[in-house]
Amino acid sequence: MEALNAMTSLTAIRISSLEETNRRIQRQIDSILETGKRNEEKFLWLRDLVLILMDVCDMEQLDEVLGCDLIVRKEIDETRLFLWDVNLGHSYKHIRSAEELGPMERRVCDLVQPVCETIRLSEYELLFNKSMTEPTSVALVPIADSGVQGLLTIGSEDPMHFRLDMSTLFLDFLGRVVGRTVAKIYH
Repeated sequence: MEALNAMTSLTAIRISSLEETNRRIQRQIDSILETGKRNEEKFLWLRDLVLILMDVCDMEQLDEVLGCDLIVRKEIDETRLFLWDVNLGHSYKHIRSAEELGPMERRVCDLVQPVCETIRLSEYELLFNKSMTEPTSVALVPIADSGVQGLLTIGSEDPMHFRLDMSTLFLDFLGRVVGRTVAKIYH
């Protein structure tokens, strides 16, 4: 009888352990599925944006795309495209000369990969001409194509949206497409 009780107790412990393992594996699967769902949503948004950018013929259209089509995601509150050595010849809402970056120009002019970070309120105001009272985050996306150099800035009022540890694969691709679009317009 004692051996039977010991086996029953051991079986109960093993079942409990297996149930906990099952719960842990289910949480991991749920996390993977959620990540896949978010990536698919980002991809579909990026695909549509790229198709729109492919049809852009001039700076007015590009300014409109940056102001309307790029900010359709709820996490994106502001965008600006800063260009070096380009005569804009016109004032745009979302496209600026890189000289307007002021003290930030030195820090961002040599970027070769997108950077995501929480930034100071003064930097957010400098980038987007919008005063904030709470911390914010930004994606700084360098663009370069056929002699055109610039910086696409994407701002979020959520200080944790653009984090240092986030993947920048989609942002890098977006930067390449925007760079190619600007180069097409100017050449």
